[in-house]
Amino acid sequence: MTPIRRSLWRTLLLSVLLFGLVSAPLAAQGGAWQTGLSFQNLATGSSDYATIQVDFYDSVGAVKGTLMQAGVLPGGGTTFYLPAEAGAPAGTFSAEVSSDRPVAGIVNSINRSAQVGDSYLGTRDVDLSNNVVAPLVYRNFGGYNTTLYVQNAHNQTQDIKLYLAPVGQGERLITTYTVPAYATKELNLQDGAFSALGTGIGSARLEGTLGNVALVASYFRNPNASSLADNIVGQYAGINVSQAATTLYAPLVYKRHNNWDSGISVYNPNDAEANITITFIASGLSSYAGQTFTTTRKIGKQGMENFYLPAIGAIPAPGFFGAARIQSDRPVQAVANAVKYTPNGASIGSCYAAISLAQATPRVSAPLVYRNWGQAETGVNFQNLGNQATNVTLTVVTTNTGATLTRTINNVQPGGADTFYLPTLFPNPTIFYGSATVTSSNGQPLGVLVTSPSYARGYNANYVGIGIQ
Repeated sequence: MTPIRRSLWRTLLLSVLLFGLVSAPLAAQGGAWQTGLSFQNLATGSSDYATIQVDFYDSVGAVKGTLMQAGVLPGGGTTFYLPAEAGAPAGTFSAEVSSDRPVAGIVNSINRSAQVGDSYLGTRDVDLSNNVVAPLVYRNFGGYNTTLYVQNAHNQTQDIKLYLAPVGQGERLITTYTVPAYATKELNLQDGAFSALGTGIGSARLEGTLGNVALVASYFRNPNASSLADNIVGQYAGINVSQAATTLYAPLVYKRHNNWDSGISVYNPNDAEANITITFIASGLSSYAGQTFTTTRKIGKQGMENFYLPAIGAIPAPGFFGAARIQSDRPVQAVANAVKYTPNGASIGSCYAAISLAQATPRVSAPLVYRNWGQAETGVNFQNLGNQATNVTLTVVTTNTGATLTRTINNVQPGGADTFYLPTLFPNPTIFYGSATVTSSNGQPLGVLVTSPSYARGYNANYVGIGIQ
């Protein structure tokens, strides 16, 4: 099929920017990385089949390959597994995705030899800005280090400034990079040029002169290559500073639950101190069902703080898991990360951005879910962010069989959280993968987190559900 240039599309409804870790080694992280790009057609009309095109860009912004898939079912999905795609270049590239129907997209990156992996969201064109934040970055901290992938999604070369803020301190300008149109700059924070971050954790902010800056943060722990238990990865897309909010939600966090632990990192983009209250809401499936616990802290201007759940005495343990509500007297941004450390096997890590009410919708896309596919099983975790009880329905369209599967959880109370766990809900068929939609019955906004751990292989495809407007 001959690629159709973007200017010839009947409608360009969505531009998704995908970064880094594309089907080749990364010197900063070791091993061979393999990537799948998964998309869901959000159109609902019976004849609204989608054609999806992916253009890959090199470090100077030149197109180096194109992939295309036509006939994607309404509500259905497709995955480009790059090692199997002849049109995908070898190396580390950025990509831009366009379609004649609205689509949602994620990137799933796995390093099979190191037994690590995670997912992150593509960045929609409407979410691009000249100012993006990574609320959690590492530098030589417990073996963790972060690499930032910064893309200039503008059609002209622009200067992009990097600011770093060590935990508990304000940010400082580190340097300025000149980045060609559509190209990506890779920044390994372990390098000496970033010593201002010290040894520890903090936040990063990127500011462009023209706009359309996008970011992915990827952290990797590998202090001992001979031990798979020490290998942990987390990945997430940077957050537009203008999308900061006074209330944010993290649908799933842990404290000493089946060896899982979580942290919540909050960044204050304001020029004044922010007062933070986090309320932890126990899952209805946990032994603490119906209980809530709170903690408070102040964050200095343009600084970050980390709320590590095992260190918060107000949260009971062992066995706490549930949702978190982050409230502030000033707009903030946050990510939640989690680790399951397995001393005698492959450990698992993941990271995702907290959800604001502005992002929450009554219908939410999950472009990739698994039922025993590649030894991965999916849980679709959701929280009712509305002010009324609602019934929540999961609809899965399987890619490998074309079947449509549905389940409903009734009477989910305001603030309540629950999980669609696919192995329990769908014992037959026993093996499938596909895309899913989560819908409330009466227009209540939902926050959704998709988790797909493969404990045998040591990776977790973990990402926030994408609100469908």
